[in-house]
Amino acid sequence: MRRLVRILLLGRDHGFRARLRRSCCGGKSGRKGQHESGAEASSGEQAGTDVPEGFVFGLKTNQLAPGEMEEFILGDTPLAIANVDGEFFAVSNRCPHAGGPIGDGALEGHTVTCPYHGWSYNLQDGSCFVNDEAKLTCYEVKIVGDSVCVRV
Repeated sequence: MRRLVRILLLGRDHGFRARLRRSCCGGKSGRKGQHESGAEASSGEQAGTDVPEGFVFGLKTNQLAPGEMEEFILGDTPLAIANVDGEFFAVSNRCPHAGGPIGDGALEGHTVTCPYHGWSYNLQDGSCFVNDEAKLTCYEVKIVGDSVCVRV
């Protein structure tokens, strides 16, 4: 019970809130310090390529293995970016049901499950398998060279 309360209040050690705390406290942000928020990279400087108009750089394609999902803040937008067999998806990082961090959830194929109450969503269109009215916001993703760019 104590562990569950800690996770609900503080998040997981490898989750978004942990990375945000490290970032605010002077540590590196991102998974093992490998990626940054992308807010500074919208010009394409970090991306090493031209970022399309209206998009921001998110990460390099090799930073997220197939079957993995990570939390990011691109611009001012909290997102979860997933790699499903080499295809990248970006969705809102907030569960419309309970506000849980989607990026901390379980990823299985095109389905992500909220870690708070277990509601599952389709990454392709944001639809919820439990409630037709709940829907994740989906963001357009473009791969430019080896960069994942997201329209936010």
